[in-house]
Amino acid sequence: MISLPSSPATVVPLHDHQGSAFTAAWCGSLACTGGLDATVRCSDPETEAHSKIRAPGPIKWIAGGISNCYYAAATGGVFDMRDSAPRYSHNSEPTRIAHTEEHSTVASIDIGGTLITYDALRLHVVAERTEAHSAPAIVLRFEGENLWSAGFDGYVRLWNRGLQELESHRVAGPATQFAFTRTRLAAAHSSHLLWLRDRLSGVTQEIDVHAPISRLEFSKDENELAVATYTGEVHIIDPMTAMTKSSFRIGNDVRSLHFIADALLVVGYDGSAFSITLHSP
Repeated sequence: MISLPSSPATVVPLHDHQGSAFTAAWCGSLACTGGLDATVRCSDPETEAHSKIRAPGPIKWIAGGISNCYYAAATGGVFDMRDSAPRYSHNSEPTRIAHTEEHSTVASIDIGGTLITYDALRLHVVAERTEAHSAPAIVLRFEGENLWSAGFDGYVRLWNRGLQELESHRVAGPATQFAFTRTRLAAAHSSHLLWLRDRLSGVTQEIDVHAPISRLEFSKDENELAVATYTGEVHIIDPMTAMTKSSFRIGNDVRSLHFIADALLVVGYDGSAFSITLHSP
């Protein structure tokens, strides 16, 4: 059971969109968000400097990184944030994009279940697989050169760069969110249930968070799992024990989470973005 203890945290407002925002990522030292207003907005939490990129359509997802970022627009294009023309395009609306840590491979999946991998160094499509999921997939994440996807069809799948299936895990319901570490998998299903699996032993646990889960994110050191809800709560869970370490509220439903060092970037449905310090000195 999830409890709601109070926890000291520093919350810093960054910027707003003209309408809803669904995605956020750290692009180097900048906190960037994408909105239905067809803009990518970036802020530096230290200097409070702001910048804006105008896109051809609403922003569906941003894939962050140390040196570069990519975003997907509802028009089907996948863009390098440094360029105005898309690197490649889908025939239907992309739902998620991701890239490898060294930015050598970009991947994206669209609402029809078509999965594409792209060589960002040689600038060509590596592979394309139709019906990678039989229902929309809204999770896409790299593990090294391999790629995880999770879909409403209730499956979590691991692919290689050429889109050959390496692993398949059946979740008890539609996999609406997914996160992983080297030793653990986490998924949200049936709205409010958190599914945790030990990758070595196969032992699986389920936790009822009593609210629809909107995002999952493991910390870089793999010692914390952030579980956000559409009711505006963020729970910090110890993935080893499945116990809640702390919880807090931001006032509206959470649509994006991203850890960096001891901070968590949180974006609400109303387009508001916050930087939250989890560990006080």
